[in-house]
Amino acid sequence: MLKMTPAAILSALGALASLCSGAVHADEVVLANGDRITGSVVRKEEDSLVMSTSYAGELTIKWAEIRRITTQEPIRLYFEDGSKSIGSLHSEEDGSVIITVEQAQPSAPFS
Repeated sequence: MLKMTPAAILSALGALASLCSGAVHADEVVLANGDRITGSVVRKEEDSLVMSTSYAGELTIKWAEIRRITTQEPIRLYFEDGSKSIGSLHSEEDGSVIITVEQAQPSAPFS
């Protein structure tokens, strides 16, 4: 289990992708103004997060507006150093994010 601040998550995550496309998830994002958005995390793009919802399709949310994020299902995590992992995210009250790693993706040289 890793514990990271939101700033560390922003710099560490290169992209997020849902493992089970088409499946119904109850991922939740809490915005700075207190609004809650539920749906499925689809991916992270540079300074935004894309979520798929049953009521509004795909929504693009500015990362700076996100205060908390929780995923119910494991997602693929890509880090700036090239490492990958599969895990779920859960925000703490202090704003830090805990990554519960489900499966590490070791890298090996291709020869």
